[in-house]
Amino acid sequence: MKRPLRLFLRVLATLSAVCCLTLVVLRFRSSSRTDVLMVPTGSHSVMLLKSHTGFTEAGWFEITFASNWEGPRLGFWPGPGWQNVGPFLIQWRVRYHSLGDVLKVLDQTGSKLQLVVGSYMTPKDSPSGPISYENSYHRAVQLGYFAAMAPPPQSAVVSVWHLQVLHTMLIVLFLPLPLALCLASLLRWLRQPKTGCPVCGYDLRATPERCPECGTKVTPKPTTTT
Repeated sequence: MKRPLRLFLRVLATLSAVCCLTLVVLRFRSSSRTDVLMVPTGSHSVMLLKSHTGFTEAGWFEITFASNWEGPRLGFWPGPGWQNVGPFLIQWRVRYHSLGDVLKVLDQTGSKLQLVVGSYMTPKDSPSGPISYENSYHRAVQLGYFAAMAPPPQSAVVSVWHLQVLHTMLIVLFLPLPLALCLASLLRWLRQPKTGCPVCGYDLRATPERCPECGTKVTPKPTTTT
């Protein structure tokens, strides 16, 4: 394996391992808490990352890309339960993407995976004010939710691309690469000859001072005589 490819796989495996550890922590936190991270992606667009308990079971992770968002900002909201933690989004006019139709069917069979494309409503603090970030759920109830929330300008309508999936499914997705690389490194170490490069395992009998494969300088071990 060439050195650049090996380096790329190591970086990718490290990132995958970090994602796995983060998801494991969020999975345990989701039993009683919700975490919401908002990252602006444009002047009127945001990305929302949400880990929460869900309505019936723990372990949900959501990724939402929203456009037509008024006053996007960088923010993080942790809190107990799932209400009043970050901006509250309510389905308004939802259409399932062609891929979403397939995922919706899978979700009904128990795969816990759903992709939604459409328009959502989110409450505002006032008709001329910003989107509600604090106590957003209670504000939605004041505006008529569950029956029918008040339309703009009391609320804002945003276009969304929304993916909902269990933490465990994402962990299973990210875990194989770090495990495979760790296993490969272990096998390479076990098979490495005594004259092998300490970095890549290349046989250094012909070039004991420098590895021709990865360029690592090697200090030859002194030979002992009896």
